[in-house]
Amino acid sequence: MGLSASKHYNSEPDRKPVYDRLVANLEIPAGFAIEEGAALHFVNGVPAFAVSAERNATVLSVAPGVERTVKETLNVEHIDVR
Repeated sequence: MGLSASKHYNSEPDRKPVYDRLVANLEIPAGFAIEEGAALHFVNGVPAFAVSAERNATVLSVAPGVERTVKETLNVEHIDVR
């Protein structure tokens, strides 16, 4: 697939800056930041949809930009897991 991913993007304090730096510096490929409680489903190597059991959890696409990463929030469908 040639993508990177960072799970628990929002729940571990050091994870976000390290992942962002690695993508920005082209040390790892662009990819996805997946927050606690969210998941990204792939079909044939392509992201198909994102779901979350947490109301505010998001999934972001993360790509290198000029001097920092460029992030775009994906649509996330909330699922009730009760």
